[in-house]
Order: sequence, then C-alpha cells, then structure tokens
Amino acid sequence: MTADQQRLLTRAGEILSQAKVNDAERQIRLQVIKATLTGTTIRPGDDSPEMRNPQHWTLTNDGFVVAPTSTPVEAIADLWIAHENDGIPIPRIRCYKYSSLILVQGIIQYFHQTGNQPGLAALNRLIGHRPIPNALPNCGDDLLWKQRYDCTNLLPGDQVWFNNPFFDQGRETLREEYYQQALQAGKTPTEAATTADALIESATAGEEGSNVFLLGDDTFVRGATNVARLCRDSFQRREPAHT
Repeated sequence: MTADQQRLLTRAGEILSQAKVNDAERQIRLQVIKATLTGTTIRPGDDSPEMRNPQHWTLTNDGFVVAPTSTPVEAIADLWIAHENDGIPIPRIRCYKYSSLILVQGIIQYFHQTGNQPGLAALNRLIGHRPIPNALPNCGDDLLWKQRYDCTNLLPGDQVWFNNPFFDQGRETLREEYYQQALQAGKTPTEAATTADALIESATAGEEGSNVFLLGDDTFVRGATNVARLCRDSFQRREPAHT
C-alpha cells in the first residue's frame, strides 16, 4: 500500500475503534477498505468488454464463473494481483459485481490474516462455480453481508449506493437523439425505435448510479472505475446519501 492508502486505512481503524462493533467485524471492515484501495479492476466499456484472467475464470451464458481448475478463493484473490507483462488482461468488471467481489475479498483477506482455513473452505463451497453475486443465495444479502435501507450511522467499510438523479432524463434525451438519427438514416419508425433502444442500453449501462465505499470522515471511494488504480479518485460527501 502507498503512504496515502495506509493513512486512510489507519484513520478508518481509529474511527472503528470507537464504534460499537466486535473485533471480527472491525477487522473485516478494514480488510474491505484495503481491498477497495488496492484493487486493479477497471470498468468495461463499449470497446472493452468484461474481462478476467482466463486461468481462473470461465465465461458462460450467465457471466463469468470460477474455472473448473481453480477455487473461488484463488480466483477472487487473483483479481488483486497486478499482472505486468505476463499477458494476463487487466480485469474489467461492472460496478455492482466488483463491489460484491470487494466485500468477498475483504472476508478472504480476514480469513488469511487469522489463519481461518475452515472459513476459506466454507467460502469455496458456498460460491462454487456460480456467477457472483447473482447466483448466491439471496445474492449474498444477510449471508456474507447485511443489507440496510438507510444511510444513518455509516461506518468505514460500508458499501453505499448513490443514485444518479439525472439518469432517467438523460436516458430519454439520448434515446430521442438516437431515434431521430435512425429516422434520418432511412429506417422506419419501428426500426428506428428498435435501434434507439439497443444503442441506449449500451450507452447508459452502469450510469444509474455508483457503488461506493465509505473510508471515513465522510470520504467515499469508488470500487470499479474507468481509470487506472493510480488515478482512482475519491470524493467528499456534500449532501446526505440516498439509497
């Protein structure tokens, strides 16, 4: 970790030491923050689809699953390894999926830290070779983590969803532009509507909002982003968060 990352982690530890949580939860939260700060994953785009290390992951019709020759603990931990010139692609994962993987990686790191081999084995059995988190029981809610529906008394390590208040309006504006362009290109109204719908899905994927993690002192950081790790930005909360 860099000096700045260590400073953020230390500050989170100070805040958590004053919170009414047990030591295990405190340590897991710190590991979640560490996973958030040290990840190498970036967001996919139109010209760069989702991608993971083929040595550990297999693409199926339902999405990426752990390869038959790997275990979930190995495959997830590999997402945090910075492969330099070995030909392994930089992971590209959608925000929701990656945020869930960050939470799981925090648990993995905690189990490694405490030497909890039964815990690691239990994670391997739970996840198996299924898409994460969609194929997990209840998508992992109230199993690996607890879901809340308010943003009061947040603690470092909490994952928070920030809704994009401009999404619906912007989406409809773009849809109309695509529709008119298709009409001008000679398509029928029905064909133009179909074209606009397809284009808008690609153009606005992932823009509904942002999954972020609280570091402490009202400072949040994104999980997957569209820039490299060294350029990852954090931002200050100016208004109360909404779920």
